[in-house]
Amino acid sequence: MNNLFRKYNQNRKTIWAVIIIVAFFVILLQVIFGLIRSSKQKMWQQPTEETNKQLQNGQANGVGQENQVQQTNTEPSNNSSSYIKEQYRKTAQNLINQFAQYCNQNQIEEAYNMLTNDCKQVLYPTINDFRQNYVNQVFGEKRTAKVEQSMYEDGIYKVSYLTDVLANGGNTSNNVLQDYIRITKQEKEDKLSINKFLYKEVLDKTVDSNSIYMKLLQKQAYTEYEIYQIQITNQTNQTILVSREQRVYMIDEKKVQYPSNMDEQAIQNLIVRPQATTILNIKFSKMYNEERKVDAIEFLDIVTNYDQTLTGQEAQTLGMRIDL
Repeated sequence: MNNLFRKYNQNRKTIWAVIIIVAFFVILLQVIFGLIRSSKQKMWQQPTEETNKQLQNGQANGVGQENQVQQTNTEPSNNSSSYIKEQYRKTAQNLINQFAQYCNQNQIEEAYNMLTNDCKQVLYPTINDFRQNYVNQVFGEKRTAKVEQSMYEDGIYKVSYLTDVLANGGNTSNNVLQDYIRITKQEKEDKLSINKFLYKEVLDKTVDSNSIYMKLLQKQAYTEYEIYQIQITNQTNQTILVSREQRVYMIDEKKVQYPSNMDEQAIQNLIVRPQATTILNIKFSKMYNEERKVDAIEFLDIVTNYDQTLTGQEAQTLGMRIDL
């Protein structure tokens, strides 16, 4: 023990110098590790704080239903859009499954009540029309519905009606029927527009020229075409022919022309006698696209002396344009 104290006394300065140096490095290491931990915590907290700010801003700005879904979504943010679309598709699948089940079980009234008022008025004015022209045509055999992602957005889904093999006693028919169905809110309930029909829009646009009056009554939008109902009044003393060479077009804002089906119209429908009125339903080939707005409908070849042309006289023509 005496030797130990003697050695301590002899090397006291060196021993304390070593202790101080070791203590210094221990404290320095603690400070460095503390700074590293603090930096990491800030890095992890920053995205969370940023996300909270975004959510608060979204709520303050009245963000709609899709953003509300994102707030409860546990999926990664870069997949949120596809995740939301998938949730909407699943909702549509459930609704259309119910519709198909009613049709399969011959619960016609229940299925008919799932349709929008416009769809009923335009396509199926009576429940018997719906039974004969849709249910019997599509569900002549048991079918299940497969709903794909929204094709045109705006609640429009491509639906494949597949043969239900089990319900048909093992029939392996590969016959697949396809439809486009739009889901919209009507009186706070989800309703269906079927058979590629989307909606009806009442219009009130008029134009006149040389005592010929045209009035645009309504538009019916489908996924692959549009139908315009036009009332034509002839207040001249001569018979007119609405279109001689099918030169009736729909014009959009980019000046693109969409052809009509005037060549499919019976000529009797296109002849308007003096002081008479007729109503035409004219179809235009235009795929559904809400970003391409229609500007006008043009009649470029109205014959104003139709009876005289039958005796060899030269046709007198004029053009008319209905702006939308």
